[in-house]
Amino acid sequence: PNVKDGESHGPPIENLNRTVLESNSKPISPGVLQSGGLPSAIVGPRGHGASNRLRRIVLLRDLFREYMKQGLIWEDSVDGPHLDLRYDVLREGLPRGTEHYPGIDDDPRTKFLCAYDNGVLVGCSTLQVDGREGCEYRIRGMAVAPEFRNRGIGTRIVRGLQSHAKERGTGIWCNARIKAITMYERCGFSIVSEVFEIEGIGLHYDMEWKIG
Repeated sequence: PNVKDGESHGPPIENLNRTVLESNSKPISPGVLQSGGLPSAIVGPRGHGASNRLRRIVLLRDLFREYMKQGLIWEDSVDGPHLDLRYDVLREGLPRGTEHYPGIDDDPRTKFLCAYDNGVLVGCSTLQVDGREGCEYRIRGMAVAPEFRNRGIGTRIVRGLQSHAKERGTGIWCNARIKAITMYERCGFSIVSEVFEIEGIGLHYDMEWKIG
């Protein structure tokens, strides 16, 4: 197509950080590009394609925008940041490795609903298939980073899990820590046991939510 001198076929780049400009020698993982096309090339004053450096800058900037995770996202497996958040919030003082759930994390039926803020994992949950009357699923590994608490993230995660279960015609149960009781009650869960202690972790109640 006809292009005027200095015209750009991509978003303006004048606000790009200098560090991105200097990162042109770093390769971009091909896997990241599989679900999206390359951005348009910037056209220089002579109407030719811009240098590889400028194209890489626009590519990096657009990829950061497009692929940065935000909000609630279902994951099929746990990664390092997920296990770190579990450990920091739920296993403080216990040996590293206790945050992993053998036979559950690697069960293909298990799903993980996570909350992201600008690409950073700030909340996580595990939805395990562990049925009992009226409740096919069990919540485990529910954690929100301390600096992101009291923002409704935990409530949104639980309601997302409830929507998933409701679509499948079943309820959810969990062993809820004392400090999480109010949040679960807000989402319609009921206490169905006396208080009990899980060694090394603390006091809990058995709670459940069933479809009316």
